[in-house]
Amino acid sequence: MSCIKTAGWMIALAILGGMLAGCSTASDQSDVPWNVPQPWEGAPTLPGAQ
Repeated sequence: MSCIKTAGWMIALAILGGMLAGCSTASDQSDVPWNVPQPWEGAPTLPGAQ
């Protein structure tokens, strides 16, 4: 019985931790570097690489 109770508490804590560590999205544009397109994005493909 103790093992089942411990497993229940661990599952409850995992669910609570997942809810508290959720993702956040910004409503406006961000100044972070990964928001800028990379120079290689949109570049033409290499010939013969298709």
